Amino acid sequence: MNKLDYGVSMPFRRIINITDSLFVTVILSTLFLGLFIFLKYPPIVWVDLIMDDAYYYLGIVRNIIEHGASSFLPPFSTNGYQPLWLVVLTCFAAIFGTDEVSLVIQNYLVTCLFVLCFIALSRRCYAMAFPAIICSLSYAHITINGMESVMIPVYFILFMTSKSWQFRGCFGSLLFLSRLDALSVVIARDLYFVLTKRKTDFKHYLIIIPVILVYGLINYLLFGIPVPVSGLAKSIGNNFGENINAGLGYLLTLKTSFRLIIVILFVYIVRKQKIGELRYLDEISILLISCCFVAFYYSTKSGWGFWSWYYWAPFLLIYYALLETAFLLNKLIISKENNVKFVYLTLLTLGIVYTIKPSVDFISDRIIFFTNAPTISALDATFGRKNIELVELIKKYNIPENSFFAMGDRAGSFGYFLGNHYRFLHTEGLVGPTAYYQAMKTDNALDFIDTQNIDYWIAERENFLEANETIGVIEPIQGLSAHKGPYLICFQKQGIVFDQSYIPSKYTASQKYEYRYVFNMKNRVVCPDEFTIKLAELKRVYGGVRKFSLPIETQK
Repeated sequence: MNKLDYGVSMPFRRIINITDSLFVTVILSTLFLGLFIFLKYPPIVWVDLIMDDAYYYLGIVRNIIEHGASSFLPPFSTNGYQPLWLVVLTCFAAIFGTDEVSLVIQNYLVTCLFVLCFIALSRRCYAMAFPAIICSLSYAHITINGMESVMIPVYFILFMTSKSWQFRGCFGSLLFLSRLDALSVVIARDLYFVLTKRKTDFKHYLIIIPVILVYGLINYLLFGIPVPVSGLAKSIGNNFGENINAGLGYLLTLKTSFRLIIVILFVYIVRKQKIGELRYLDEISILLISCCFVAFYYSTKSGWGFWSWYYWAPFLLIYYALLETAFLLNKLIISKENNVKFVYLTLLTLGIVYTIKPSVDFISDRIIFFTNAPTISALDATFGRKNIELVELIKKYNIPENSFFAMGDRAGSFGYFLGNHYRFLHTEGLVGPTAYYQAMKTDNALDFIDTQNIDYWIAERENFLEANETIGVIEPIQGLSAHKGPYLICFQKQGIVFDQSYIPSKYTASQKYEYRYVFNMKNRVVCPDEFTIKLAELKRVYGGVRKFSLPIETQK
């Protein structure tokens, strides 16, 4: 029996069935429209429809299938990924091949599969699908844009509805393997039940802990570190607690769910005798605790900000708040107090309508994208499209195969479409080798760079260090609390092989350029003292390097 079967009114069930049918039609049409775009148009049109970081997964999948190597591009092995998503994509690639367009389509279809599973589970376990559809469309960065976070809603529902510790252990393990920080919901669940219900059933850890240990051991044996290098790279130079602003920003995203929760609590408190107990109090409470755990972890253990797919816990909180809102609507519908219930029905309905708006915006954007697809790549310059153009330039000018490229931020689609005939170093370290991470950790990254025969260095910034005929490139730039790690490499301006500078559509009004250069390493020069001094100043200030390099983006 699902959570809505008991006491549900027939009028409400009819409303739910009609609403679910409508929303299922909408999301299937939207997902099919996305697939049509991938099938019909070249990569330069749709390159930005999945996250740039999704291309790191696809490059590694390609190398696992073709060469048996966990590598984004030659020559470096890496474990810079969440494990389960890579395994899922690798299984599909083993069946359907590693053609570069095919892999992107596979990524999209697997993403759609998990979205549909989320919707089906929502209907099966909670008797309604539309809250899952609203959330999936409203927060595409969690569900539709090609990242591992799409798996978490599926495994969370299965984890929370499991009746045995064995199943709870299996789904808790899948949560952990989906994203390591999703272990927080398992811990939050146990803490909540101990504090509120005095339940101390921890048998599921008999499965979860061995999975964690085996995962760490495999990483250590293969890469010399027990956890992904991508997470470790983000912790370099972090002062404990300095990144608290990032954690607070994460918690501020709960305001959308809080609006719904406040309405829910108001109606519940006023009408408690008629409504009875809340249905999803456990899930909402557990997710709130999990959000606090995640915010605390990244505030203390990471020096970076949050990326959009990290917000899986606030996403689930909105989902369960929508479920609770629908449950209260059912209770009010069957209430016979017609003189007062209209006010509460209106409040709850407005709460749902407010939450629907982002999904309407997403559908509208997707339709506009589709209708303008033939010309959109020429009209809207993005770093993803510049990456595709750069790959085409490299091939047009017959830059020799096996040439060695280095690039940091925004390199996913470039490296992926560049392909395995070239060598590549990711200078942010997220899909780099362990040796590069260790060099950055000790502030000796330039020593590592000097041992590589890099041919071309690619960088995109709003600001570079410049003086006379010299340009200074700071790498990496995304760290906020990063007092070690960032370093400086300098070039003569005449060493710019390709100038791809452009004005993004979001900067059209200000006419602010993204300066995007490909430097020839033969024109590398010793950095002026003023550049070195400036970098030292920036590293001492929280967020200094990022604010200097991307001032407008940092303000947003």
